[in-house]
Amino acid sequence: MHFCAGITGKAITLVSTYDLGSAAGDSTRLRLSVHAAGEIEEKTPEIVEKVWEHFLVERLKPFIESGEHLTSAANRKPRSDRFP
Repeated sequence: MHFCAGITGKAITLVSTYDLGSAAGDSTRLRLSVHAAGEIEEKTPEIVEKVWEHFLVERLKPFIESGEHLTSAANRKPRSDRFP
């Protein structure tokens, strides 16, 4: 994935790649790699890491663990907490 990020309040370009692999049991390992160029400040890596942690750990992981990804989008109940 390649996108320009406004999350830091500065002009940066992020290139994010991920690798999926086998993990113990029925789990899948997701390895994320993020590279940035532009107006990088000392706090930029922490900001970017927290954003990815929010989406991967706080949003995607519970979605997968709940099994909700196995139902079709048309049959899912609306959840106001999914994307506020």
